[in-house]
Amino acid sequence: MAPLMNRTIGIFMEKLAEQHRHKQPFDIYALFKRFTMDTIWSCGLGLDTDMQNNLNDPYLVQSQRVLFRYDNAIRYWLRYYLPITQRFISDDPVTWIHKQAEHLIKKRAELGDTNRMDLLKLMLESASDDDFIEDGLGSVVANADMDIEAPLVRQLTQHEIVANIYLFSG
Repeated sequence: MAPLMNRTIGIFMEKLAEQHRHKQPFDIYALFKRFTMDTIWSCGLGLDTDMQNNLNDPYLVQSQRVLFRYDNAIRYWLRYYLPITQRFISDDPVTWIHKQAEHLIKKRAELGDTNRMDLLKLMLESASDDDFIEDGLGSVVANADMDIEAPLVRQLTQHEIVANIYLFSG
């Protein structure tokens, strides 16, 4: 994961150096926000984005739109109660991120094992195909001298993985 973070940090440092060369005050918040989202999508979810260079990157735009609750409520109401507006009003950002998360999971499953170590890979390794999972006890070797509690074997459903992706990206 360190090489992925080093890549996003390198781009961020280039952006800071570029701003420094202008010798003008600048708002670091916008740069830092794009750096943070680029790092989350790249390191956490295994998606190479260009959020630091492309202000219109769809993943950045939709992640930012999640925070505008008032706008989302109106959009949802119009799309739900006036279906004709669906052609003119884009999806709710939450729905968009969920669809992209499902697409990422499906794409990663089709690719199989990759050398890229990220959070999505770890979640998929602990995934189950079941819709409901009951945590079970792991195997324990009995020892008369020690009272060892059996570890829980935990797995994630596909829905939980999508929810985690939304949590990190939104």
